[in-house]
Amino acid sequence: MQIVVAVTIAIGVFLVAFSGAYIAPYGTPAGQIALAVVLGIFAAAFLWMRKLSVQRPVAPFLSRPGHQPNPDDAPPPTTVTDRYPPVTRVVIR
Repeated sequence: MQIVVAVTIAIGVFLVAFSGAYIAPYGTPAGQIALAVVLGIFAAAFLWMRKLSVQRPVAPFLSRPGHQPNPDDAPPPTTVTDRYPPVTRVVIR
């Protein structure tokens, strides 16, 4: 994420420093509005990328040393037969 933001800022600085004719239309009032819209879209994209990159914590596979899970907190065991009704099989000979 930081690399994407850094490259975007570096390209913007490069354009401002070395390409005056290319960015000249952004000097007008309509250009300023267009620039504000583009920057808003970039900001929304960066926020969306940030939201997508956040990792949710995962429950540990094994218990931690010194910490024993409470068996009363565990969900009741389920089996395949609890989830699905029994199937009647028909055998044709």
